[in-house]
Amino acid sequence: MSINKIHQIEAQPRAKAGRKAKNVRIGGAIPCILYGNGIANVQIAINQKAFEKILPELSHSTLINLVIEGEKEGRAVLVSEVQRNPMTGLPQHIDFHEVNLKESIEATVPLIFQGESFAVKDLAGTLVKSLSEIRVSALPQDLPENIIVDIGALKDFESRVTIADLNISDKVKVLDNMEEIVAVVTPPRSEAEMEELNKEVEENAGEVKTEGDEKKAAKEAEAAAEGAPEGDKKEAKKEVKKEEKK
Repeated sequence: MSINKIHQIEAQPRAKAGRKAKNVRIGGAIPCILYGNGIANVQIAINQKAFEKILPELSHSTLINLVIEGEKEGRAVLVSEVQRNPMTGLPQHIDFHEVNLKESIEATVPLIFQGESFAVKDLAGTLVKSLSEIRVSALPQDLPENIIVDIGALKDFESRVTIADLNISDKVKVLDNMEEIVAVVTPPRSEAEMEELNKEVEENAGEVKTEGDEKKAAKEAEAAAEGAPEGDKKEAKKEVKKEEKK
């Protein structure tokens, strides 16, 4: 389990950086909102480059000391949401949640998979990760940034790692089922299974009719109807209509 490192971020009141979010971004900053229980929402702005530098280290459980210009003390906050520009992928707005260091809060903590599995390396199995994060409750300063999953424990296809197997501090309460599976290794498919799978794929591919095939069949039926006797034409046209409805 990774101990929660407290990061520090400096911010300016939005009134000083510029009220409009667009103007804030032009100035090289990210517009943000700070909220929390019992406090009024505060519009602020932070330096974009400074935030992007520490962003890879942040999770929803990372405690941050937010220092707002003009205030004597920093505020303990968590990153609630990071909105990104759909074109560039860069952060364009951030929600900070101020927390009380004396009250437990709920958060999701990411799982980091480390180690080497014998069942994967020597038995050619496939690692299956059933969970990517777990829900916990703790004081903000006791929240882990991440939790390590040692896949070295997966020595065969019967082995499994559950939440109960994870190294989690006594100060952290897990809210998910402790018996829930985190990771297993599945055996490789046999040659017979692969042949059967390939056979099913080929059969399914042969059954697929494209829109072009259907139109071609309809045109051929229509052409045949034009050259047939009058009585046969009516029957042929009925077949054409049936083909077009498919």
